[in-house]
Order: sequence, then structure tokens, then C-alpha cells
Amino acid sequence: VSVPISHGTIFVQQDSATAVLDETLAPLIEAVVAAKTPVPCLVEGAPVLGLYEGVYCRGKVVQVIDQRSAKVLYVDYGNTAMCNSMFDVTKEIMDIRVVGINCQLMGVVWVGVEAKPIYDEHIAVDAELNLTACSYDTINKQFTVTVTVGEDVDLGTAINEANVPVSDKKMLFEKPSGPTNTYLPYYCSVLNSPQDFCLQKEEDTELLGKIESEATAAPKVQLLSAEPGTVCLAKDKDSSFYRVRVTSVTDTEYSVHYLDYGSRETFPISSLFDIPVGLTKHKMCGMHCSLTNIKTPEGGFDPATVKKLTELCDPNKLLSVAVSPGTSDDVIRVSVMIDHEILRHHVQDDALEELEQEYKYSQFTEETVLLASHVNSPTDFYGQRAEDEDRLAALATLIEAKTNQTENLADPKPGQVCIARLADDEALYRARVETVEDEGVTVTYVDYGNSEQVPLTSLYSALIPLL
Repeated sequence: VSVPISHGTIFVQQDSATAVLDETLAPLIEAVVAAKTPVPCLVEGAPVLGLYEGVYCRGKVVQVIDQRSAKVLYVDYGNTAMCNSMFDVTKEIMDIRVVGINCQLMGVVWVGVEAKPIYDEHIAVDAELNLTACSYDTINKQFTVTVTVGEDVDLGTAINEANVPVSDKKMLFEKPSGPTNTYLPYYCSVLNSPQDFCLQKEEDTELLGKIESEATAAPKVQLLSAEPGTVCLAKDKDSSFYRVRVTSVTDTEYSVHYLDYGSRETFPISSLFDIPVGLTKHKMCGMHCSLTNIKTPEGGFDPATVKKLTELCDPNKLLSVAVSPGTSDDVIRVSVMIDHEILRHHVQDDALEELEQEYKYSQFTEETVLLASHVNSPTDFYGQRAEDEDRLAALATLIEAKTNQTENLADPKPGQVCIARLADDEALYRARVETVEDEGVTVTYVDYGNSEQVPLTSLYSALIPLL
């Protein structure tokens, strides 16, 4: 083996190659180098003598960088490298057969991370192989071969059995999620618009570090191709490796979505690598989100609004985020609170949908112990579940804490939910507006059932956590 290439492609030389290289070619090459005959025209496909690790070898130009440097394939060995010292090749040198043989393992089109240890054990530089040629590709000048190792074990079969196909790695990730209507700390890693941003849970910070370390240490097996949905590792501009999913493919470029950060980039296939199964066991840390109760205005969002939201959602700033009910799997609708204000209020008015706020009322279908809280008549009374007593106490504490962060309800409307101050004990309770009159606002305290008229100054907005 002269050069192993991890996708099942190898360059080999027959036993007789040493005599050809050392006894026949070397003197001829020395004579040309001594004469210093320049390459007449540096073009792709041109035969040259190129300097590689201090020795001039026969090569073929595969890419011209400029008129003094090129990427050269050294035909007797199979390796490719940049070269800036080249001379012309004589006909006598050209007439000597190439001793490097380009081979592809029979049946192997992919050597994944799991199969790479088997491949590396048997296919290494200077390893001696017993090959059987099965076919020859006249266009690519490549033999398809079988390699037998150990007790008549076909190496290609062993590699394929160990391979975990890239396609099997598409759906192994646990999708991110969060409890509904519960505010938890998140970081915003990317914000493209109010309907396209990515969040990461604060608790996942340690996991993100672990994923980064494992991705850096993972064996790097370059992909030959990929299709939309393929999960792999991408080498970024900072030479770091990240978990990505391919979203679209063109002839030369692969668009990817960073699974843990939400950003999107386009790469050549040379920047995409196989991902070990172990790295697909970690959940996705990036949660693709949109703000709840927001619609895209005609013509798109004002760039100034997006800029302001980007500043508010600084990646180093913890945000208070709650997942909204009825969220789809692909895009999670969330409510974000910054400095005690719902983020939707930072978006221009024409992007707001009508906010349908309503309390969730208790229901029961079997015998339940209730504590009467308010009685209008034998056929109209309110009760509270006995087991909700502790919840009411906790709710009272939460209402006091949250209502101090809100402004008075300036323009109440019938049916609107709010917080109201009860005249009897001056405490705050959850309420629903019934009527609005000049002399005051009539509200019903939804957790107790009693109603009263209160002044406008006793009404406050109900933040989503209180719903």
C-alpha cells in the first residue's frame, strides 16, 4: 500500500515497483532535474516532475494555482499535494509504465467511523496485501479488487458489516422540548427574525462542551456525498467541528443547519465528515423557535426591529422562555420575557395577532371534595378543590411578585383577564373583566367566584405565568 484513502480507495504498488522506481526511473529523473527544463505550459492534466518531501517524482497536474504552483497527483504513489517546484518530463520517462495502481475495495463505497478501525488495521502505508482484481474502470483508471485477511475473511464484507450507514443517522437525535407555560432560563444562539431563532437551555451548557470535545476528538472520515437529511460533522471556518444536518444540495455546495446552534451555512463536500453514532446519542441542544402570537407583516419584518431583538437577545444574556401549547415538532412557538416584559411588545404593532388569553378552568367527572368559596344561590355557587389549598397559597405569592413588575391596565375590555386588588383585604387576585363603566370596572375573581366593582387603578395586566 502506498496511499490509503479511507473510503475504500487505495493506491498500491506491485512487488516489482521498487526496481522500476530505484533502478530505471531515478537516474532519468536526476538527469532532467540537473538540466532544469521548465514546464512549457502549466495546465490541468499536464505531466510534470514535482518535488515531494525532498524528492522529484512523476506527477500530473490536477489543479493550477498560478504559473508557478499547482496541486499535483504523484502517479506512482497516489498521493496529492501542493507543489511549487516542477520540471518538464521527457518522453523516455513518460514511456515507463506507472507503478501506482488505483484500487477500490469490492462492494465498499463507504468506510464509516465504526468500520474505520478494521480498515486501518489492514490498510496502512507499506502493508502487504493479497489482491484479486475483479474489474477495471477505463474512465477513472481504477481496479475493483477484493482483499482477503485472516482466515479467508473478505475485508470488504467485514467493513460493510461494521458500517453504520449515514442514512441510519438521520433520525437518531432526541428533539429538544420544554414544559408548556413554564418559564425556564435559555440562551439565544441565533436570531434571524421574530419567527426564526434558536434557543439553548441553560442546563445544556455542560453538554454542549462535551459534544464539542467529542466532535474534535472523533476520527475524521470525509463524506463522498450527502443528501438532504444526512446528519454529519462540519468543519467550520474556525476549524472546529459541529453537528449539522444537510438541508439542500447543489452540484458543488451543501447547505447545512447547525443542530446545536441554529445557524445555517454552505460548505463544499470536503468540509463534511462522518459522525460517530456516539455523537448522535446526545440530544439536539438547539431549539428552533418562533415568537407566539406574531405574524410576518407584508414585506417582512423591519430590519430595525430585527436589530433591536438581536440586541435584546444577546447570546450571553439569560432569557426567560416558556413553550406555548399546541407547538409543532419543527418550529416551537415560545413566549420570551426580557426585563419582566413579554418580547412580543418589542415587535411593531402590525406584526401582532390578536392575543387570545383565557384562564384554564378546573373540571371533574367524579365525586370531588370542594371547599365552598362563594355562594350566589343553591344553583349557582363556587368551590375550590381541597387539594388546591397549597396551590392557592403559592399562587398568591406569585401574583404579588409578578404584579409588581407590571403596569396598570389602562384600557380594560369585557372578557379580558387581569389582576385585581380586592377592596376587603387589599390583596391581589386573578380576575376577569365583566363590565366597564364610568364609575368603575366590575370584575369576577376567577379562583373564588365573587364579583365587585373596583377603580381602574386597582387593575393590572396578567403576565402569562399567571395564566
